[in-house]
Amino acid sequence: MPAPTHPAAKAAQNPSVPPGADGIIDLMAYFSAPRFCRGFVEDMRGQMRRFTAEFKAQAKDDALLIDEQMIYEDGERFERCWQMIKADGGWSARAEDVVGKARIIRAGSMAAIWRYRLDHAGKSGTIRVGLRDHMVLLGDGLMASDTKITKFGLPIARVWALYSPL
Repeated sequence: MPAPTHPAAKAAQNPSVPPGADGIIDLMAYFSAPRFCRGFVEDMRGQMRRFTAEFKAQAKDDALLIDEQMIYEDGERFERCWQMIKADGGWSARAEDVVGKARIIRAGSMAAIWRYRLDHAGKSGTIRVGLRDHMVLLGDGLMASDTKITKFGLPIARVWALYSPL
């Protein structure tokens, strides 16, 4: 994949990605550079699944296409392709399994909270779940993420992840 040429990619060369001109965390700049992620999913019974993921991006028009490649510790693989855009004074993202758009509902210079629904394909079929993802820049290219997953408004799982430069 060619190196990103999007203007936001220039900001990503600095490992402490500054906020955008509007003072809001610049996730497009952050994900313009390749990222590695390590984390785990914990369901409400306390069962955990560890995973690693790589994120590689390519700019296309006013969007950033982000290829997410995830591998669980048991060998199961998962792929998602995100299309992130900045429009209407905020951020939104789409992916094949996301219902509608993922939207930032609150953002500051160091953190953002995404909210979205997706159709999760599991061993017993596909279920529609809600996600609330709180992402916080830690500096030195690191970002932490705490995602709450709900079904009918009730918590069913939580995902903790730490992103770093690849």
